[in-house]
Amino acid sequence: MSEDNMVKLLASFELNKEQSEIFAHLHKYGNRSALEISRKLDIPRTSVYRNLDELQRLGLIVEKQG
Repeated sequence: MSEDNMVKLLASFELNKEQSEIFAHLHKYGNRSALEISRKLDIPRTSVYRNLDELQRLGLIVEKQG
């Protein structure tokens, strides 16, 4: 599934555009730091942190330590 198609699918589950883009990016590339996500997707880092927290709260991602 392409990243664009995944973003559209995730939007249908009421994720916002940034959450969908971040989830699709992590699905495609694996573990990335908030800074890496921010730079690649051109989303402010503070927004990346906020959206990562929400994705984690929803149980869609887990934080990897270390």
